[in-house]
Amino acid sequence: MGGIDQTMRIRHILDTLWHWLGEDRRLWIILAVLLVAQLPALLLPQAPVSPAQRAVFTRWLAGQRPTLGQWADPLVRMGLLSFRSSLWMRAVVAAVALVTAARVSRLVEGWADLAVRRRWWHGLVCLGGALIVLGWGAQTLWGWSEPSIVAWPQQPLVLPERQEVLPVRQGIGRLVRGYGLYLIPRGHSVGLEVQATDAQGTPLLLQPSARGEARATLAVALTAREPEAFFALPAEELIVRISRHAAPEPADVVVEAYRSASGDLVIQQPLPEQDALPLNGARLHVTRHALPNVEAVYNPGAPFTAAGLILWGLGAGILESGNKQHEPQEEPQCTVSSSA
Repeated sequence: MGGIDQTMRIRHILDTLWHWLGEDRRLWIILAVLLVAQLPALLLPQAPVSPAQRAVFTRWLAGQRPTLGQWADPLVRMGLLSFRSSLWMRAVVAAVALVTAARVSRLVEGWADLAVRRRWWHGLVCLGGALIVLGWGAQTLWGWSEPSIVAWPQQPLVLPERQEVLPVRQGIGRLVRGYGLYLIPRGHSVGLEVQATDAQGTPLLLQPSARGEARATLAVALTAREPEAFFALPAEELIVRISRHAAPEPADVVVEAYRSASGDLVIQQPLPEQDALPLNGARLHVTRHALPNVEAVYNPGAPFTAAGLILWGLGAGILESGNKQHEPQEEPQCTVSSSA
């Protein structure tokens, strides 16, 4: 008998929990948690890989430390820099799945007793929950992110890790760039257009790398991940290094030139704001730009998640309104007074 009583007690607890999950008030709680859960992914940079891939994650985190400062390690420990795949998000999605399953069970059990309209209202919530879970699954399986992409004016947006090039569009800061692809602003970088001339003003060629093609104008972006750039000035037999500190202030951009044969330092000084910089027998002309940084996020499940949130909230609101209309009103109490 003791085993049967224990089984009945466990079943009663599970039935009570299942009924609790199926209550209408749970819908608003889950909706609020879902909306709050979107904030870390929008406000904080998100790693392109899981922290389990230590080498890639550590390299990405090193590029974020100048921006995040002392908050970098606490945010990593809390999972807020990889929120889409974190335990927090998995727990939220699991809660959505449980509440949706309880709602489906409640709908099936009470189908015959429910009016047609209330069947539709419950169905909206069930469909919304299914779309939310489907959207998170699509994001986990096929989504990716690429941080710190530099957007040059009137230039295609290059996603080097994905080997994709996005066409030029007016308004580079627009959030949506096609189905499932979102561009999130992440501050600015220093962009430099570099040219060089000799003493007579004749343009000199600049070589970006040992195998790179020499060109008259070189575009250089100094970002938090890559705060320095090198190029050669073959006509003067010089190697030039341009670097900056964390803050993109004019005085923080420093130019260093070395002899390509001996490696001796020729010059080291801050880059002037407007004037050309004397460089041995040549002059360096630099045009400065403030380039927007964006994070590219591909989330094919985002439309499903958005539709699910709308349906969930719409169904919860209609159900609550319908419940209030069907609440029994208290009957007025009559008092009978007797006179002596």
